[in-house]
This record gives sequence, C-alpha cells and structure tokens, in this order.
Amino acid sequence: MGWTGMFNWSSYEKNKDILNREFFGSAERKYEALKWSGNGGHTWCLYKNKETNKVYAMVVLCSRDKKNHEFCYKEIELSMGPYEYDMPASWIPLIKDTYKDEQYAQDWFKRREEYIAEKKSDKYALGNILKCHNGRGVIEWGNGFKIAENTDFFVKVSPHQTRSRVTKVFLIAGQNKDGSFYERPYRLMLDTLKNLDSVEVVRSSK
Repeated sequence: MGWTGMFNWSSYEKNKDILNREFFGSAERKYEALKWSGNGGHTWCLYKNKETNKVYAMVVLCSRDKKNHEFCYKEIELSMGPYEYDMPASWIPLIKDTYKDEQYAQDWFKRREEYIAEKKSDKYALGNILKCHNGRGVIEWGNGFKIAENTDFFVKVSPHQTRSRVTKVFLIAGQNKDGSFYERPYRLMLDTLKNLDSVEVVRSSK
C-alpha cells in the first residue's frame, strides 16, 4: 500500500488527532482507537475491534508538507512486519494473543527484542552526550571551524527527521556553566567518531 495524502488538517494538530479522525472518526466504524504514541515521522496506534474486543496495533508513517499544506500517511499493521520497533512496552501483553498465529508479527516481536537489547548497550543512542578525544589530527569543517589534535570535545546524538522515520545525527555540543549541553551546527560522521582515540558516554538518555 502506498501513501495517502490529505489537505483538511491544521498545522496545530498532532498526528494522533489527524489520524484518529481519518481512521476512527465515525461512530459506525468497526474499530476504535485505544491509545496513541509518538508524533514525529511515525505514530503508533493501539485499537480494538468493537465486535470481538480483539486488540490490534499499527504504525503510521507520517509526513507533513507545510508549504503545500499536505499531510501524507502510510499505515502498516503489525501483521505486515513493520520496521519500527519503539512501540510502548505496556502494549505488548495486550496484543500478544491477537498475533500468536501471524508469522510476520512473531518475527517483529523477535526483532523488537533485539532492537531493545541493542539500544540499551548502544553508546550512540539518541539523546546521549559523548565525551571524545581527538588524537588523529585536525578535524575541520568548510567554514573554518576546527577541532585541534589532542583535544577533548562533546558530541550530542540528536534526532533528524526524514520523510518516513527519525535517524541519528552527531552534532558537536557545547557546555553551559550550569552543566547543560547545547547543540552546535557541526556534524560528525559515525565512522569519524568510531576512529577517535576515545568516546565515552557522559550523559545517557536512559
């Protein structure tokens, strides 16, 4: 299934408000939404069949084109085996029985467990602040900004919104007097980070 575009939405609305109206807006609908989660490039929905009370889940990929005032979405039901894994953990027991005979969903549950385990051990997880030591020569950007050799510096792992999902960018970070960190407009490639002499997490998102 491809993307669906629509124009009857307000920029002040959250994804869940728009999608709830699209999928569940009529009282005659067979399904009703129970919970929503997420408001970026994708939004999760927990919903039930009003006749059988079976509970289902889907992820909806979302894209907002504010210039042309177009909201686009693509729904992916769990039985289709989506590639997003950040469904709230509290939802899992509610849907396990529904998908017990769905192979793609069972494969998704396994991949989600792997995703959670990797995220817990990932020093490059979103939101982490990294302290790095550059002993490999000067790192320089096109406008003249540079990090000298044998220098310590901070990097923040920040989210970057693409059309269909959130990815990671590694931004040079400054530190305020109160100990908080702020982003600077200079990116590092992950390969560059991994080739530094040392990279340690000084503040975790967890």
